[in-house]
Amino acid sequence: MGPYGAFRIPVKLYWRVTADRTGLWLNGLRGTTHIPWDDVRSVRRESVELKLRWRGGGAWTVAAPRWAWFQRRRGVTHPYDALAAEVTAMHTDPALRPTGDSEERERGRPLWPPALPFVLVWLTAVLAGLMGFLDG
Repeated sequence: MGPYGAFRIPVKLYWRVTADRTGLWLNGLRGTTHIPWDDVRSVRRESVELKLRWRGGGAWTVAAPRWAWFQRRRGVTHPYDALAAEVTAMHTDPALRPTGDSEERERGRPLWPPALPFVLVWLTAVLAGLMGFLDG
């Protein structure tokens, strides 16, 4: 569970979706992924997850808490609902898409550098626990 959590935390904290003339860019642990507009299949919020699917079986998911009662009471739209609606509109109507290409710095950076401190903390905790177990 430790390595899984160490790699999921940066994804949850630093994920980014960038739209440009050519399609969508997603940042991930190893770098950015480009999905051409023609390959986008669906973007929707399902329960607490934002899911993006594209041709060839590719998928990207990120999750966040959702308080439906609070949103209804305050009249607030969940950011995932807003993002899904915006990307769906751009996918459906090419006139709504950005006209320029995004620059590399706008697409987000690979997420493995922020994951390193989490991995090191996890390894330190495991080694400390192991050393304590061996000493006891």
